[in-house]
Amino acid sequence: MTTLYLVRHGETDWNAERRVQGQMDSVLNQRGAEQAAALRPGIENLQIQQAYTSTSVRTRQTADILLANTDLPLIADPDLREIKLGPWEGVLWADVDKSYPHESAEFKNNPHLFSLDGAESYLDVQERAVNCLQRIVAECAEKAVDRVLIVSHGMFIKTLIGGLAGIPAERLREGPDIANCSVSIVDCKESTFHVREIGGQPFDQVDW
Repeated sequence: MTTLYLVRHGETDWNAERRVQGQMDSVLNQRGAEQAAALRPGIENLQIQQAYTSTSVRTRQTADILLANTDLPLIADPDLREIKLGPWEGVLWADVDKSYPHESAEFKNNPHLFSLDGAESYLDVQERAVNCLQRIVAECAEKAVDRVLIVSHGMFIKTLIGGLAGIPAERLREGPDIANCSVSIVDCKESTFHVREIGGQPFDQVDW
């Protein structure tokens, strides 16, 4: 069995400002670095054998802190990036709500209907995420690796877990938040995925 530990990156100033990040780069702020440092002992106790990160700066910074006391190489994978939000990236959410009221409402309330020129849909992200996870598990199986760290993004992780757990597309925004530096756990055995935890909570105890 392969166990995958999915960690959301630490806080950035853009998180604190409620600014859309998407695939645009931002860096950890002091609180984000402290969150990653606080999580590091727990990650070290897992005896991770292989580590992946998205190609975004904030995830690579988080992963570097988590692995600072190890010599484990870090594999950067662009398919682990956050949902692409095109013209919204770098813009305050308050301004997005004003300039794109219909699309913003769909994004937040009807994820299965969300569509924006230059952006990915939720189902686009979900397909990319599930395919990426399947590929990572296959790579790890070839190397007899069974404990894997993946540092990625909030909407990526939540949409991925929704897909693995069979959550209907219209409910992808529901369920628990994926907080900065929270850990979600997914087991894979014989190509079957089982979600054990989401955002640090037992999956069978969440209302989703």
